Amino acid sequence: MLHVKGITKSYSTRVVLNGLSFDLEESQLLAVTGGNGSGKSTLLKGIVGEISFDEGSVTLDKDVTWAYLPQQLPETDLNAIQYLLSVFPPLTEAFHKITSESDPFAYAEALDAFHSLGGYEVEREIDRNLAYFGFSESDGKKAMTAFSEGEKRLLGIIRLMLSGARLFLLDEPTNHLDIGHCVMLEEYILQKKEERKAFLLVSHDRAFIDRVADRTLYLERGAYFSVEGGYSALLSHKEQSFSTQVRHAQTLQRKIRQLERAITQTKQWAQKTERKKQDNPHADKGYIGHKSARLAKRATGVTGRLSALAQSLKEEKPFVEKPINLSFLEYPVPSRVVLRAQQLEKRFEERTVLSNVSIDCSTRDRIGIIGENGSGKTTLIRILVNDLPADAGDCYRNDAVRWLYLPQDIRQFFAYEVLMDNLTRYDHSEVFIRQALGAARIRNERVFSKVGELSRGELMRCALVAAILAKAEFLFLDEPTNHLDIESLEVLHSLIEQFSGGVLFISHDRYFIAQQAKTLYWLTGGSLRLMEA
Repeated sequence: MLHVKGITKSYSTRVVLNGLSFDLEESQLLAVTGGNGSGKSTLLKGIVGEISFDEGSVTLDKDVTWAYLPQQLPETDLNAIQYLLSVFPPLTEAFHKITSESDPFAYAEALDAFHSLGGYEVEREIDRNLAYFGFSESDGKKAMTAFSEGEKRLLGIIRLMLSGARLFLLDEPTNHLDIGHCVMLEEYILQKKEERKAFLLVSHDRAFIDRVADRTLYLERGAYFSVEGGYSALLSHKEQSFSTQVRHAQTLQRKIRQLERAITQTKQWAQKTERKKQDNPHADKGYIGHKSARLAKRATGVTGRLSALAQSLKEEKPFVEKPINLSFLEYPVPSRVVLRAQQLEKRFEERTVLSNVSIDCSTRDRIGIIGENGSGKTTLIRILVNDLPADAGDCYRNDAVRWLYLPQDIRQFFAYEVLMDNLTRYDHSEVFIRQALGAARIRNERVFSKVGELSRGELMRCALVAAILAKAEFLFLDEPTNHLDIESLEVLHSLIEQFSGGVLFISHDRYFIAQQAKTLYWLTGGSLRLMEA
């Protein structure tokens, strides 16, 4: 269906895609993942013709049409029905005439045209799709600007599916979706695969990839590899590959050291011979002179060859990222109560967000809170950290416990413009702080960056390092995985795993929830319900 062969793409001196090749057949789904800047969106944009590749080719089988969902949907003044119909320009025109024509004869002609174009069948299909994702009949008349980002994303996907395309290219389809809608989308896509549709999608949603992907393509530093299966298969491959790379790197390092010793010995040999020549006034002539010249020439040649070989081995040596290890930052955290909240209530105008909510937290807890978008999760966590007053109820906080709150907008966590200024207040040396940041993969000049220059993933890592430097005993995290790439998600997991204290977090990331939550609550209808983690 789709055939990608040897594509390359560079931006200035940075190679993003380098000789990438793959095939995608009908009823298959290929998930593409990797770090930010690894070329995932570039790949999709190149396939749909928004940008051109430097080399390589992209071909489609005969009669294969595609539809593309970008990360950022274009703004529109249309309502939902008009937006969905806009995938069919003739229908859009006929529908406009129906809704705007006042002349009865012209109105009748518009209805007939709409019917002849299959408009009623399309309307029924629209109704089925809207109902599947939980949209009401009245939602169809709402302006697109009135929907949330997640709702717009779902409407964009529905529009694509109505197009009749056989190949769908989706860039981060689960962005802004809550858990319930992610599950709906999974089932929706799996059903479409059975209808001989094919999908190429970019995603950082690990649970989603695990559920829908037949193959997963990983992009990193211009290189790539693919595995059969989803994220779990990818992770297993990376772990095996890491061990292999470590062994290979160690072998090459030994060879490099041997060559460097040989180079040093050869140079010493040549220098020794040269000294003998200098000590003998007749050395320029006869046997000694000829021998010295031969040895000097041989030494120069051998040194050059050895140096070239050592350099080639250094270039061949793979870059192996060390596992995150913050053991040098470990500190004891005693078991004690952090807070007790009882019968919390919160209202905004006429809407009750929280009703009779009670929860206890200790330094040994790992608590996850899930719920639909707008269910009051952030409101609850803000009340718990005393950032928002409750309308009713009590919240006891243990002032002896050191806790930190990492909000959704992680930049709010940092009080100073320069990153390092935010960390030096925790009474550690600059060398020690840089060591801690380095373990979290914030290195070199990045440690002196302005907060506004760092990505959300980098800031989240820095905030967690700050929490450990501050010897925090409990963390409140509001959507810590939002908008993080796959590499940052893996680093985040390692950092939280090594954190000694307790954690309460809000998240839609099912993979993260499964990893971190020992206790799981579902916030629905203003009430908090205990679930099995």
